[in-house]
Amino acid sequence: MSKNSQRYQVFLLDADGTLLDFDQCQRVALDHMLFDFGYPMTEALLASFHRINQGLWRDLAGGKIKKQELLPKRFQIFAQEAGLNLSPELANRSFLTHLSYQVFAFPGVEDVLRQLSERSRIVIATNGVDFVQKRRFALSGLMPHIHQIVVSEAVGANKPEAAFFEAVLKLAGNPDPSTVLMVGDSPESDIKGANDFGLDSCLYDPQAIYPQADAKYTIRKLEELLEF
Repeated sequence: MSKNSQRYQVFLLDADGTLLDFDQCQRVALDHMLFDFGYPMTEALLASFHRINQGLWRDLAGGKIKKQELLPKRFQIFAQEAGLNLSPELANRSFLTHLSYQVFAFPGVEDVLRQLSERSRIVIATNGVDFVQKRRFALSGLMPHIHQIVVSEAVGANKPEAAFFEAVLKLAGNPDPSTVLMVGDSPESDIKGANDFGLDSCLYDPQAIYPQADAKYTIRKLEELLEF
């Protein structure tokens, strides 16, 4: 990673997979949802849902599906594959309700946010359902270090769409784009969206999954953000 000669004034930070451990949150929420419908949780069911859900969110980033279609469709596909008797709409509602109470921040996140927030504006820029993301952050203990949360559902556009980044910068007070850094774990939404919009991008890739990602910076640890 090359050190940046300037210190960014605004950090746009993705939520799930960057600050919050979505795999853990998803596991608990799915377990509770299945319990609501009278089914036991298994590793096979978790793996199936994770694959389906991840694929559909990639389709969303690629503009192949709308979010209002994605949310129940993942449970329709999941139920069909697993042979479960689920109402997609009710299963989605149950899952989102349980998910909204699940907060597993990665180790060290609070300390990084605290130090960054002392000199820069911290804006959470996340795709997802508005009430779910905002409740999770309200419960996280991280809010003293966060200046704003912008959720795609609330602004009517998803990463990587330009309209999402336009809304984020407007809500952040229209900072000079050269002073803004987008940080996230998704090349398809975080990095592509920032690059297309003309913002500097930083890929958080702790497992070195994306060696060819088109990000200005790649970090393995969130603590590396303190160098910027």
